[in-house]
Amino acid sequence: MVKNWREAGARQPLAKSLGDRPGGDILFGSTEGLRDTVMLRRPDIQPNPHQPRRIFNEGELWALARSMEQVGQLVPLLVKPDPKEPKRYIIVAGERRWRAADLVGIGRLMAHILPPDTNHDQIALIENLQRVDLSPVEEAEGIKRLVDTHGYSQETVGDLLGRSRTEINTTLTLLRLSSNIREECVQQHAPVSKAVLLELARMETHEQAVLWPLVKAGKMTAREARDHRTRIAEQN
Repeated sequence: MVKNWREAGARQPLAKSLGDRPGGDILFGSTEGLRDTVMLRRPDIQPNPHQPRRIFNEGELWALARSMEQVGQLVPLLVKPDPKEPKRYIIVAGERRWRAADLVGIGRLMAHILPPDTNHDQIALIENLQRVDLSPVEEAEGIKRLVDTHGYSQETVGDLLGRSRTEINTTLTLLRLSSNIREECVQQHAPVSKAVLLELARMETHEQAVLWPLVKAGKMTAREARDHRTRIAEQN
């Protein structure tokens, strides 16, 4: 069974939990050479081009920025050395904090520099997937990346995220939504419940296109969508 790195670290500060892990695990590998918390200049840190989160809510970023301005940065970034540019770093986890710092002129940020043998991409995916503010579609896309890129089974992904295999399988159903609907869900963070999206995803693409305006406008519940799907099945 794969270890859940966030659960393992939840009982103590991250720097200590990483350093104390004797043999490493599937995500962090060996912890030899892991540095303590360091202060890095914000310009020396850059976002991860493979960041699972594609859209950052500006209002939420400003709220975080004001909090960081008032009480400081409470959680360090996780970064890895940039392989192409010495003394520069790529964010593994914490891009929201990095973006928020820029809004209020915070020039230096706390960070943990991860060892070279760390599975950086997996950490970035899992850190984001365990957040509650991802859109359902972003969540499904992130899970698919874990499955496709790293060859994990749905059960293994469930272990990593602390979820059941059934929940993982159900979430992946959202990938049956048309590309246009998926993109709109991500770009506009359309306030559509996951339950309604799942019902829509179980329909043919042309039916999705017909119902999407109603769903997006909040004029169709999950039950109504399910009833519509049932009527279509009966007609066929």
